[in-house]
Amino acid sequence: MSEDISHYQSPAAFGFSELVEVDFGRHDVRIINHSTSIALRLEAIEHYRSVEVLNQGLIGTASGQWLSGGALLSGAVPAGATHAMIMLGTNDRNTTAAPRQPSKVADNVESIVTWLLANRAGIQPIVYSPPLARGNSEQGGSGTFYFTASEVGRALGAMCARKGYAFVDFNAALSADDLAGIDPLVSDDLHLGDAGHLARFRLDARLLTTG
Repeated sequence: MSEDISHYQSPAAFGFSELVEVDFGRHDVRIINHSTSIALRLEAIEHYRSVEVLNQGLIGTASGQWLSGGALLSGAVPAGATHAMIMLGTNDRNTTAAPRQPSKVADNVESIVTWLLANRAGIQPIVYSPPLARGNSEQGGSGTFYFTASEVGRALGAMCARKGYAFVDFNAALSADDLAGIDPLVSDDLHLGDAGHLARFRLDARLLTTG
């Protein structure tokens, strides 16, 4: 067999357990049973995955700035990337061009995902709802915020359901442990702070390890 492995362990059925560690890379492993009376069992092969994570978020950008006509999207997602976690919508709430409505955010994110699927072979885009804002910052229908973060999340979820894209309701997916004793938002009551980004990273890690 050929596999990226860190070590393999032979079974304890022989009365011993052997652990062999090798450098990370691709190796051919041959396990030969010299006994004519005892079956050979492989107990385990364990390998470590090397994961590179890029945070390409830019302060103040809205979903329309990430469309394929600009330079942000192609530069942010390198060829060979396996996943693209997309969390947009917070800044659209006061900057989206008319019509000022959450469906515009969903349309832009749909275009972004369509481009990724067409131009980044093998990638799995995952659309996240934006974090819920706090207090007055979650209110819509004013000259400051034209719609709520909750409305953006619902519009994105409906679009993803229609298109068959992976969608994560960020606020619902966070576990109690992710948020235990922390305030996920910065003082503007809109954006994730350090603690919120850590909670988001833990959520990303769960999604990657559970498929």
